[in-house]
Amino acid sequence: MAITEVDVLKDYGLTLDHFYSIVKKGMGELGANSYLQIQATAVPFDINNEYPYYSFGNIGQYGDMTIAPVPVSNLLLTNPLALLSVEYYAFISELLALIEVKELDPATLALIDKYVTANNNLQSHVNILRQRLFLNWKIYADSTMTPRGDLVSLQHWLDGQPDSTEIYQSERDMHRNQALIEGLRIRKYADPSHQQVVDAFAKFSSPASRTRYPRYEDRLYAEEQAKFNPVYFARLADNDSAAFANRQITRVLPTIDTISTKDIGGFTDTVARLSQANSSITTDWNVSGSGGWGPVSFSANASSHEAIQDDFKHTQSITVGAKSLQALQLDMSAWFVPGLFNHPLLAPNRRVFERFLGEKGTLRFLPSHIIVARGFRLEFHSLQDWKHDYKSDFSAGGSASAKLFGIGWGGGGSYSKSVHTQTVEQRGHDLVLSDGENIRLIGYNVVENTGFLDGVELLTLPAVMAAFSASKP
Repeated sequence: MAITEVDVLKDYGLTLDHFYSIVKKGMGELGANSYLQIQATAVPFDINNEYPYYSFGNIGQYGDMTIAPVPVSNLLLTNPLALLSVEYYAFISELLALIEVKELDPATLALIDKYVTANNNLQSHVNILRQRLFLNWKIYADSTMTPRGDLVSLQHWLDGQPDSTEIYQSERDMHRNQALIEGLRIRKYADPSHQQVVDAFAKFSSPASRTRYPRYEDRLYAEEQAKFNPVYFARLADNDSAAFANRQITRVLPTIDTISTKDIGGFTDTVARLSQANSSITTDWNVSGSGGWGPVSFSANASSHEAIQDDFKHTQSITVGAKSLQALQLDMSAWFVPGLFNHPLLAPNRRVFERFLGEKGTLRFLPSHIIVARGFRLEFHSLQDWKHDYKSDFSAGGSASAKLFGIGWGGGGSYSKSVHTQTVEQRGHDLVLSDGENIRLIGYNVVENTGFLDGVELLTLPAVMAAFSASKP
């Protein structure tokens, strides 16, 4: 039997704004003074106090993301490689290039360009080789029942791989080129704004700006796990490997234990039939339309549609709750200098920096907090008993699936290693969906960079005003 979309709650009046209002209320003053971006898919956030260092890596991975300038984003699913650190590096590289044109002689510029181009090509090649090694190691380890975190076995395996030798030779060339680049750039500039960019670039490139994170849960590294601490990771080779990921440091202020176990910010809210939401995400973001996301998506066997529609049309209220709703503050100060976004060279070179800081720019909005919910719960209250067998339909082997407030339910799609079993209860007039102890990333709190657009307006407005004034009859 074909699984097709069934229209539920079409007369209820449930909108994206109802969910947005609940989240904004939970964020309090934070939500009132900045932008809240909702994720179209509330992905499970795999963090646990039993494997804290892997968990830190996960937080850093989701914190180091560019923010699309839209109120609702599919970014985590559609473009997981859109890293904030990558775009920021491209931005300061462009800014540094403008300064070097002003400060350095042509021969030095040509040498820097030569070595930078060579390193970019080498890095692309190394990335491909490392990805291949990473995937091949997982296949080998699983097929031989070797723990993926067995570093001794991994090293023996790597020693026999041709890609390992090629990576070593490429990285040796890259390190030599980078030393030559830094030697050509190291100097003091009289203009403080020029020196600011040079210092920011050096800060980003410094080994102190990044560290290594386990690619797997800490406990999979066997006896090596006992040695894990910040010094251990700092001493690892400054590169990616099949065992450890090398990333810019993104620090989160709450502890892993607080995020994964504490009932902080828990809430229970009711959305009544045909009620009005307290806030509008499109108004807050000053955009038109629905934000590109609906609060309910339901698929089931076509033969069940009529029974499901009849059940849901009697819904009188919906209770939405969670054991915890927290905003995890992000600290990227190890490599990030936000003051650069007000640099005097940006507005005069608008075409160069439009893609970073313009209306659709990748750095126009910056994440300040990750918003996570744990123990999400939905209760549908009806005028009659719920008749359809939702418990079977939403079981791991069931056929129905739904997406409610970005969370996937049923159809086997929401059950994996990092997702605890969800439960469905039918209690007379109540249908209760519980997300168990899952931690979900439901959105970001973001701040807007206005310096560039303000600078462009300040630079161009007098001439534009004069042009239009002159054309008046």
